[in-house]
Amino acid sequence: MRLAWGMALIALTACNAFLGSGNMPPGDVQGTAMNVHYTSPTTTASAPEDLSTWVLQAYLPDGSPGGYRVVDVTGHKDGSFTIPSVPAGPYYLLTISPGQTFPRLFQTTSHSLDLGQTFAGRIDGPRAARPTPVTLHFPGINPIQRGDSIVVGSFTTGAQIVSSPAVGATSFDTSVDWKTMATPLLDAARLDDLYVIHQRRTVGQFPDGGQQTLLEAFTTTSVTLVDGQPMAITGSLTAPSVTTTQNYTIDPGSYLDGLEYPSHLPVSVRLMVRGGYTGEASRGPPLLNIFRGLPSSGVVSDITSYLDPFPADWVRSATTIGFPRWHYAARGTPRTVIYTDPGAVDVKPIAPGGIIARAPFAAPRGIKVGGVDGSRAAAIPFDGTHPVTVEWAPVTGVHHYFVVAMHLVDNGSLATLPIVAVFDTITNAAVMPPSLFHAGDSYVIAVDGVVTPTINYEKGILLRQGYPNSRREALTARLLFAASCGNAKVDAAYEECDSSGIATAACNADCTRPVCGDGFANTAAGEACDDAGESLACNKDCTPASCGDGKVNSVRGEVCDLGSAQNGQPGACCSATCTLVPSATRCP
Repeated sequence: MRLAWGMALIALTACNAFLGSGNMPPGDVQGTAMNVHYTSPTTTASAPEDLSTWVLQAYLPDGSPGGYRVVDVTGHKDGSFTIPSVPAGPYYLLTISPGQTFPRLFQTTSHSLDLGQTFAGRIDGPRAARPTPVTLHFPGINPIQRGDSIVVGSFTTGAQIVSSPAVGATSFDTSVDWKTMATPLLDAARLDDLYVIHQRRTVGQFPDGGQQTLLEAFTTTSVTLVDGQPMAITGSLTAPSVTTTQNYTIDPGSYLDGLEYPSHLPVSVRLMVRGGYTGEASRGPPLLNIFRGLPSSGVVSDITSYLDPFPADWVRSATTIGFPRWHYAARGTPRTVIYTDPGAVDVKPIAPGGIIARAPFAAPRGIKVGGVDGSRAAAIPFDGTHPVTVEWAPVTGVHHYFVVAMHLVDNGSLATLPIVAVFDTITNAAVMPPSLFHAGDSYVIAVDGVVTPTINYEKGILLRQGYPNSRREALTARLLFAASCGNAKVDAAYEECDSSGIATAACNADCTRPVCGDGFANTAAGEACDDAGESLACNKDCTPASCGDGKVNSVRGEVCDLGSAQNGQPGACCSATCTLVPSATRCP
């Protein structure tokens, strides 16, 4: 696979990417991918990543009109690769690992690259080549309730499988084929552990909100599995003796602060406490898992408790994730997709005062795509030949950035947002090759600021994410990549109209006719707002949302509204907060 960049690398000179690099003598880049596997809190093992199955390419500046030469790189089973004759200065390494559907490009200056990652669980030792059934029998468990799960796994090997027993069951009986685990066979001589953990969900139901905690557990280090031989294990699940009380605070509004393309939907927040060998690569069921959908205003503080069966010397980490949501409508239609990827992630030790779920730092601002403000739906000049430059204001304290290009696809019945490519950069700009995009299609760009102690593109450490780490994301509006939209002429198949890039009563700035629900708030067409459907701020008819406007807005939690039909229900009346309340008489 070869990606043509056109003038992409030349454009990077604007951010001092290649200044002076053409005069430096070239040298080979030596790369390796040695993964680190934690097998205890104090023990690690290294194992090479098989790079022979990866796509690797280097994009090197060479002073030619195209600005670069592309080198196809051969990866080896021992985790090594070489890029010959690389000039000093920044260049890009493209990687596509097995199963990955899009390219990831790393900007670096290093001539010694490290593609290794960190994992929990050893990788060495024999694996099951034949069916190896492990039959588990655990009588006398707490009766299974709706939403309960039982997790079977091993920290030392990284194995894990989740089961959902029938509601009311008082015994856990299942058979697990260890061959399907694709992890090493358990070996008691190596002190491999096997755990069985019963988790319970309480305080509401997902996804509206709830809390999941560990109810009872079993663990042993006496199991040895042999390829092709069945094993039966009988045990008892018991409640751990250690109970931890935890204060926590959730600030949902912080995940929306500073977003120039705003979200007007409720924020979902996840808060997890995990135990494991290392905070960098903790696996296994969380000790505490809180998920809440909240309005953007108000801070929630509470106290909860959880049972903890893990050894005292294991790392306890807190992970807080904020999920702002956006509706994106396919261009010129009300067909939408909901973008719900984490908008902010913060993984760190638990503070003495409790866990605070809050955006860790400011969101990237001033995002421009092709020189155009990305905070509102617009057309981006794109001819299919020249690269697409994304730039933004630097974020104080951020180590590097992820830039994600997503294609807004309309299949006639719904919209989707598949990833086109991810760029990892040490600068506040990314130059994307034109071959990734198609004129006449719409795209959304996400820019994430990242803080982590280990990844360092300048030193060539590209994938080894450290602990603690955090990330904050900002998105653009829907952007049309177009060769002609904005020239006042309807001269392309994707143009329904062309009003010179200015929204009018008959035309949006991206050359579509105004449709309420298309995500483009066209005030000239009489739309006070347009969030591609109902939101906290906007009704589905593109009028401002408020209790008392006579329109029932389910996103706001309204079940009725003053002046709406629900006010006439016998025995109930609509309150001033748009909820139904008992009434002895028929409401007027």
